[in-house]
Amino acid sequence: MPIRSLDPLARQLSFEVRFFGKCANDPYGKKFLELIGTRPWCVWGGMLDREKLRSEFSKASVLMLPTWEDNCPMVVLEAQAAGVPVIASNVGGVPDLIEDGFTGILTDPSRPETMPQALKTLLDKPDFARRLADQGRKQATARFHPRIIAEQHLQIYREAIATR
Repeated sequence: MPIRSLDPLARQLSFEVRFFGKCANDPYGKKFLELIGTRPWCVWGGMLDREKLRSEFSKASVLMLPTWEDNCPMVVLEAQAAGVPVIASNVGGVPDLIEDGFTGILTDPSRPETMPQALKTLLDKPDFARRLADQGRKQATARFHPRIIAEQHLQIYREAIATR
């Protein structure tokens, strides 16, 4: 689990990792809660409504998304729109949302050490983190703002009607 990969960094630096979302009551979910419960730098926050999510983003230094598969993780777009730099696994549709080193940092989920290395980079280089956040926000606004998405849908409908 990525939590274990952060242990060495947590011994070097002071930080807090906050986890949000649904946690299943299955062996994986139970192991996850056990792991974060044994680490004072981990906090479980459960599910959040939009207002609380915005509040958390306003306090966040980084969003980390360690995943083995994901199509279009909305949390990446939400973090970018909120001006939070993103570190995420280079899998599925994530590289379509993040240009490595420009709008975020992509990591290799098969190499757990890449996530803490990326986190250390952003914590050590606040100017770089700010640039990633700024570029991420610009991209999220230009590509995924609701007005842009609505216009793209309308264009698809216009094209479909024109071919009749």
